[in-house]
This record gives sequence, C-alpha cells and structure tokens, in this order.
Amino acid sequence: MKFLFRTLILISITSLMSCTVSDDSSSSVSGDRLFDEQGVQITLEWNTGSGSEQAKLDANLDLSIELESKEILVSDWTTSFETVELLSFYKDETYYVKPFYADGSKNVDYTIYVRGLSNTDNSFSYKGSMTTGEVGLYETGLRITKEGNDYILK
Repeated sequence: MKFLFRTLILISITSLMSCTVSDDSSSSVSGDRLFDEQGVQITLEWNTGSGSEQAKLDANLDLSIELESKEILVSDWTTSFETVELLSFYKDETYYVKPFYADGSKNVDYTIYVRGLSNTDNSFSYKGSMTTGEVGLYETGLRITKEGNDYILK
C-alpha cells in the first residue's frame, strides 16, 4: 500500500513539473497584456526632482488618447495628476497614449500607469521624459491595442 501511495505521489509531482503554460492567444500583436471587462485607467504622473506637489507647480502635463490621428479623449486633472479611461465599449483598434507638455519651467520625468478598472491588481507602468524645449509638444508615450477585453500595451 505504501508503495502504491508513493508511486501515485511521484507520478503527480512529475506531471506537475512537466506542465507548461501556453499562450492560446490568436493576437498578432505582442506586448504587455491586460485583460479587463470594464476597460483600463491610464494615469500620467511626473517628477521634476522635488515632491509631487512641487512637480505640479513646475510643469503642467496633459494626457490624450488618439485614434486614427484624432484626439478622442483628454485627461482630467485629479489628485494624482492626469487620468483618462479607455472603456470596454470603445471599438477594437489601436489607440495612442500621448503626454503633452502644456506649460512648465523644468525638465520632467513621467510615468504612465495602466491598470484594469475591475481588476486593479493587474497593472503596468512605462517611463519617459520631456524637456523644457518640448513645451507645447506631444510625445507618443504608449500604444494600446484593444481586442475585446484584451488590452495589449506597447
């Protein structure tokens, strides 16, 4: 009986060790992948070398989402800088997340955070920077391809 029990345990352990995870996705787009049934929240935060309150005084960045070269969403200022939501009912397409250096007197390092609206544990962040010479200019910070409830970030 002990022999049979040990054999079953050994077979179970061997089976678990030989399992592989396969990506069953039919998407032709590669990149970080986020799944959320409600959509994603995109937040832009920046730093000028001081605290977050001073960064807001030193520079004003905005965040826009473009589709087919047209601005379709513009961020709202919140207590955590700028935020926009790409909701699940938007069409399956590639969207461009663009930070805009509206006004300021300092170079900025920024971070774009993308998280699911219903699954906030699933998130990614991307870093970039803009100089005072880029005041009044957009920067292509991130591309999001929406495929149903999948959001591929690149």
